[in-house]
Amino acid sequence: MCAETKILLIEDNKTDAFVINHRIHGVFPEFKVTTVQRVREAYETLRKMHFDLIISDLNLPDSMGPRTIQDIRRLDKKTPIVALTGFKTALTEEEAIKLGADEVVSKLKVSDAIFIETLQKHLGLLQDDDEDVVYVEQSGADG
Repeated sequence: MCAETKILLIEDNKTDAFVINHRIHGVFPEFKVTTVQRVREAYETLRKMHFDLIISDLNLPDSMGPRTIQDIRRLDKKTPIVALTGFKTALTEEEAIKLGADEVVSKLKVSDAIFIETLQKHLGLLQDDDEDVVYVEQSGADG
């Protein structure tokens, strides 16, 4: 992994994008997160930059459901993809993984430790012996 960890976030909902960015930077303030709202914008961004991880909502204005992952994989075959969905089902998860996602996480879990552990796992930061480690979010000066 390069010195600066770069994440591409594909999320059309501005509130969700803000929450995800805040969650990532609360634990990893040094990470660079680039946010786009459509698969088309992701294509343009991926042509210009390399990312260590892609986080993508499954339902975007220009791509719906697990096929979103397939659309991203057309351009980037290797970067790990964590798919986010507001409606996680076993069928959605199975299809997204079959089409190239490395993992599917419910948006309801973004505030849980499992979200950060998922990012760490796919960035190669989580050691096997770290399973029982609790990660604490950094707080600001007031608290």
